[in-house]
Amino acid sequence: MSKKIHILNAAAQVFYRQGAAKTKFGDIAKEAGISRPTLYAAFEDKNAIMIATIYHVSEQLIDAIRSQIADKVTAAERLSTFTNFAIIEPYTNIQESEDAADILSGHNDDGREAIKKTLELRTAFLYKILAPFANDEIESEVLFNLCRTFVLSGSGLKSTVGNVDELKQCLDVLSAWLLSSFRE
Repeated sequence: MSKKIHILNAAAQVFYRQGAAKTKFGDIAKEAGISRPTLYAAFEDKNAIMIATIYHVSEQLIDAIRSQIADKVTAAERLSTFTNFAIIEPYTNIQESEDAADILSGHNDDGREAIKKTLELRTAFLYKILAPFANDEIESEVLFNLCRTFVLSGSGLKSTVGNVDELKQCLDVLSAWLLSSFRE
């Protein structure tokens, strides 16, 4: 594992535990087991590491989903796996720390832009894993927009629902809606 990946993994842990607002550069260095100067050599400031962490976590998430769907033979199974990894697990992680909720919103303009871009990547990924199951009548652009609506709605739910059960109920409705565009 490269030093940058090690740092980003450590940063993700700190951001999930403390949130972006309360995280200090020194907290990340300590979690990574490196000195602050070493951390500054890799990233210019906390904002830079936060943005890199957002992208890194999203890439890890997509890789994890990709490995888990290899044996999933229906759209429903693939969507369920995506939903668990991309929406439910991050929500559960954030709920473990009241300070971490700010990471869902991106914390600042740069973070919000990074989250927006990672949601676009997740949309493209969801489209790719579900497209083989689409009804023949559905146009690619329509299917992509359905996937986009699912990803954006699911992401928005994480900051508005009261608990994981409510999140799952809402996601069940969204999933049924999206799956209506697929063959059995």
